[in-house]
Amino acid sequence: ADFEHFSEGLLEHFGREHNESLLWGTYRPGLLFGVKSRTIPEAVVAGLMWTSVSKTGARLDESNFRHTCEESETKQGLKFGFSEHDGSSYGKQTITDPGNKVELQTYFFKRAFDSWTMRVAGSSSKGKKALYFYLGVDEELS
Repeated sequence: ADFEHFSEGLLEHFGREHNESLLWGTYRPGLLFGVKSRTIPEAVVAGLMWTSVSKTGARLDESNFRHTCEESETKQGLKFGFSEHDGSSYGKQTITDPGNKVELQTYFFKRAFDSWTMRVAGSSSKGKKALYFYLGVDEELS
């Protein structure tokens, strides 16, 4: 089949406003919560990580560090996933992490093509926790 002929001019109908509306989003599959820009060759990324902390606050529990969605952790009761998402500007999820005795609610709001907000609320049934928000540059596409 000649797909090249079929796709010719297909994307011309999408204007600048539509393309800008997709600049930021929750485009990071495999993470419990992550945001990414659709810029090439370098994308700006943001996300969350957390773990439990020893009673003295001197050590992190590296065996229970949460960042990625791992099947082995879901078998231990980790639950996550957007309960609400409009595909572009809003998302809400509850993350239940029995290994760290944490429940988090994450929200993603995009106000304009270049402005977004992340909100995190949560509770812990036992012990101290460390919650990290990070920003970085992903050069995977270059």
